[in-house]
Amino acid sequence: MSLGEFLNRNLGISELIMRPSVKNTRAVKAYIKAGFEKSNMSPDYYLLAEYMPLCGIGDYGINGDVLLVKRFKP
Repeated sequence: MSLGEFLNRNLGISELIMRPSVKNTRAVKAYIKAGFEKSNMSPDYYLLAEYMPLCGIGDYGINGDVLLVKRFKP
């Protein structure tokens, strides 16, 4: 069982997000292979407002990352 599956089954987490660097094409491909999909939404769609000041721009700045989402079936 993956960590994502554990979080889904035990805590009801329905979505996971990853934001690797746009330059790290190997990581992006690996996450997509693991079931993540590229999202056209902005990070504020996924993050609670209280986390936007800390996590909103990500580690790589505006447009420096790829927003990937993995959704779990209910």
